[in-house]
Amino acid sequence: MKSMESLRQQLGSNPRLQIGLLLAMVLVFAIAIQALDGWRKTHQQRAIQSELALRKARQMQKQDIWKNRSQETASAKAAMLEEIPTVATPGMAQAQMQTWLQGLSKSLETDKDARISVSAPIEMEAHPGIYRIRATVTMSSHPALVFAFMDMVESAPHLAMVETSQITSTASNLGATINIIAYYRSSETDAGSTP
Repeated sequence: MKSMESLRQQLGSNPRLQIGLLLAMVLVFAIAIQALDGWRKTHQQRAIQSELALRKARQMQKQDIWKNRSQETASAKAAMLEEIPTVATPGMAQAQMQTWLQGLSKSLETDKDARISVSAPIEMEAHPGIYRIRATVTMSSHPALVFAFMDMVESAPHLAMVETSQITSTASNLGATINIIAYYRSSETDAGSTP
């Protein structure tokens, strides 16, 4: 205790000691600030590197996703093209669709009640050589036969679908109008590059 008292008395009486102590305290404070700043910069650099690594991993992950999606899309496109029948000319596609729908109607024994109208083939802009054909089938048959007909269209081995249908079933009126779309491709498309 006496040594602390004597130190205080010397410090109080000597202004040089006071200035030296103040400079020592400022120096210790500056060193502490510098050490904290170095620690902060190190952690900041680590955080930046971690963020860059995370971004790079996410970009790599996205590339894999797009690569997989591209492969899936190519597979789906190839499978869909396999479902599109090949014909020599667009007119043959129209005739083939007419014959196919008549065959379905005959198999259900609704051919006497059915009227089939097939429109001209339309070449798809995005896929040259592939034709879209729309047919309208009007029937005056029982709804069960109409649904069986639509089921046969939808389960066809080639790409065809029921676009719209309207069925009327009353005591005095049985009827249906079915719009069907089918796709065909020309043999020229097969000989050349597949769209």
